[in-house]
Amino acid sequence: MHFDIYTGAVIIGLLFLLVVLRLVRNGNLQERYALLWLFAALVIIVLALGPSLLDRLAGILKIYYPPSLLFFVAIMFCFVLLLHFSVVLSQLSRRVVRLTQEVALLRYELREEKGGEQEDVG
Repeated sequence: MHFDIYTGAVIIGLLFLLVVLRLVRNGNLQERYALLWLFAALVIIVLALGPSLLDRLAGILKIYYPPSLLFFVAIMFCFVLLLHFSVVLSQLSRRVVRLTQEVALLRYELREEKGGEQEDVG
């Protein structure tokens, strides 16, 4: 069996795909986040199966060293992922603040009701 970097990349891509699917199946990863990782795994597999595709894409984009295109795509993917997680984190932070305020108001109202009942009894 001939083993080279492309075969290794296909194996890594398939393992990555299986890990993501298993995480989704076990409920440890939500589907909306899994789509990004599934897309990344598919890109790895496609580029590993067709190394000439990377050469052609680099030629079209006038990149003289094709692995540079791979690094550029990986870095852009990381930026998109970081931006996506920043947006999600900001939304979650806003929701936590709102929930904290609502709990504080409910506690205040509950305390006022209990205080009013104690005054009626006493």
